[in-house]
Amino acid sequence: PGSATILTHYASWAATFGEQSRAGELADQAIRLDPSYPAWAAGRFAYAYFACDRYEDALRTLAGTSSEIYSPDIWIVHPAALAMLGRADEAKPLVQEGVRRYPDLNVEIWANQVGYSAEERDRFARTMRLAGFPICAT
Repeated sequence: PGSATILTHYASWAATFGEQSRAGELADQAIRLDPSYPAWAAGRFAYAYFACDRYEDALRTLAGTSSEIYSPDIWIVHPAALAMLGRADEAKPLVQEGVRRYPDLNVEIWANQVGYSAEERDRFARTMRLAGFPICAT
């Protein structure tokens, strides 16, 4: 409970462990412990907040972060969070760039990932559609 690094990692995995409601709480706790967290942690926090429907917090942690450090998940989280907040027009260029970088970013593949919980797969399917990701693999 006193390690910002461990809490950062657990926050991003909480939803996979069926604890999506705790994901944001764990991220909050890690940020309180290390408010000057490293850049790599921003993606982990964004995913944690996304997992518990705290879309504004997800975007806040990504603000000022270079997209060069985005994993495929974060290329989904960023535009999907925008879309969930009614900002689909802002999401479209991010979707296009994410798909350019990772051609497999589509609803079919991400909603069927084995490593995610059923809740995570459902969230990906719902939010990716809203953001405008391709539905199927090409």
